[in-house]
Amino acid sequence: MHNFNKLFFGFMLSVVATKSNYSQSNIIVDNLRHIDSVTHSLMTGYCNGILRYPENYEKKKITESIEAIRLLNWIFLENITQSNLNKKIIETKNIKVFKEEKSNGIIKVIRFKINDNYVRIELTIETIDSFIFRKALSLTTTTFGRCGESSFRVLDFKLLRDFLLNEVHFIIQVKDNNSIVATDFNESNLRLALQNYPDYKFGPCSKDFENEEWINRICYNQYNSDSSCCYSYIKANKDYIDLINNMKINIINDLLYSPNYIYSINAMEAIIYLNSINKITIDDAMKTRMESIKKAKYVITIQKSSDLYSTVNGYNELNTSDENVIKKYRNSLP
Repeated sequence: MHNFNKLFFGFMLSVVATKSNYSQSNIIVDNLRHIDSVTHSLMTGYCNGILRYPENYEKKKITESIEAIRLLNWIFLENITQSNLNKKIIETKNIKVFKEEKSNGIIKVIRFKINDNYVRIELTIETIDSFIFRKALSLTTTTFGRCGESSFRVLDFKLLRDFLLNEVHFIIQVKDNNSIVATDFNESNLRLALQNYPDYKFGPCSKDFENEEWINRICYNQYNSDSSCCYSYIKANKDYIDLINNMKINIINDLLYSPNYIYSINAMEAIIYLNSINKITIDDAMKTRMESIKKAKYVITIQKSSDLYSTVNGYNELNTSDENVIKKYRNSLP
């Protein structure tokens, strides 16, 4: 069993929701302090002392937003299942919810968009079989603050502070002054899922690498499908370039068996390149795994330019070749 404690500790992309004895009142206080710190920095920095908000808010709309927040509390602070999550969302009134699902290897990614008059929420649930191991949200306000003489938009921190944050019972963080984010990672559920998939390697960072944070970040991000975009025909993934430059071949080998399809694709292409320069020998087990990766039909998002994307169903639909992969890596390496 790999060392999960070092793997996940400290690598959350946002502040982790808590189920510890840290009280809800302390969480509320910390969230308010965080908001105050962000707005103070804005006022004294980017906004040059100018930060304007709407003068009035409608009570009915506030009530609906509070209902959305309470739904998030339940999602983040309870050991939910997919079935009771769906049931809870259906039962929640006054909130519009849109749902989509896709598979990324053996990881199922469920995304909800929750809208009301004052907040827009994007909620991601990641699961392997019935085991939910990651919950992440991004919340924005439909009203906004006007910052500085140029009046560029920021979150409506007044709305959050005066009406909503007293209802939030998990730790949040402001991202880029335009959204509130939070993440909850359930290591126990991931361990349970591991038992059902002995052919996959979960958490390939062994104790030999536990003090190398950049490697642990790569390992953790397997379980964050938001980090899986996007495939490029021209440029090799930077993480795998770094692993090659530092000769972390064993990590690349393990990532070939990642439960995350996109990570296994990147590992496969890195191995194809390494084999071409005689740095690795592809054995029969690896060949079998690579064939299964190529035959799989999971959705791949392709980045064609800075703002142009498309999708295909599976690696074979990329219509690339080993020669193209080798050329891509040669051009990407220093």
